Amino acid sequence: MRHIISKESPFRHMPKDMPRRQILYFDALRCSAEMAGLAFERLHDLLVLLSREGEDQPSDKAIRALADAYSVIDSAHRFRELLRVTPNLKHNTAFSLFMKQTQDIKHLRNIVQHLHREVDRIAQEHLPALGVLTWLGPSAAPGGPPTAFILKAGTNHQGQQIHGPMADHLLSFPPGEIGEVCLATAGRKVNLSKLVDHLRTIITSLELPLHKAAADKERFGSDDIVISIGTQITVRP
Repeated sequence: MRHIISKESPFRHMPKDMPRRQILYFDALRCSAEMAGLAFERLHDLLVLLSREGEDQPSDKAIRALADAYSVIDSAHRFRELLRVTPNLKHNTAFSLFMKQTQDIKHLRNIVQHLHREVDRIAQEHLPALGVLTWLGPSAAPGGPPTAFILKAGTNHQGQQIHGPMADHLLSFPPGEIGEVCLATAGRKVNLSKLVDHLRTIITSLELPLHKAAADKERFGSDDIVISIGTQITVRP
């Protein structure tokens, strides 16, 4: 799976004449996007494994999947809030489209962040406490529609209502591939597959002006590991 930000990205090589505060915003955007991308990579690989192995799975895999799914949501929400207030960033068409495409992140995240206020409504709707993950995989029969998968964590109970993903019969997935990974709870749903694509698109739109701003300029490096034993280390440009 392609990384959300390349090694050559200007996000990793900021011009030395850029104000420190501006660099911090871009660093935070880059780290948040990469955290969302990494969590989705882990989730994707786990769901591919679950698609192959079927229903007889240890419950810890359900928790691992939900942990990564909510990590995507949290990191993307942080990215979205930072993007909204980043200094000197034009609120152009790409910005407006991204904000519109990702507005459900905030609503879904708020439900989970304030779960103590939502439990009664979730109980009335007969849903699992932390919602469900759904995805589509290869057809179970040659030429057939995609296979729909549903994953939940929590206690089974009578009357529980879990709805699977809608499958377009024209869709097809090669062996080892999945798509339309969604997280849903209490009437809110986010397509995580599309969310990561939206992050890639907005990152690309931000890289263009960053390339121009850094053209022919001396640049910083990034992402160092410094080992210090009993002394203070100052990182110099």
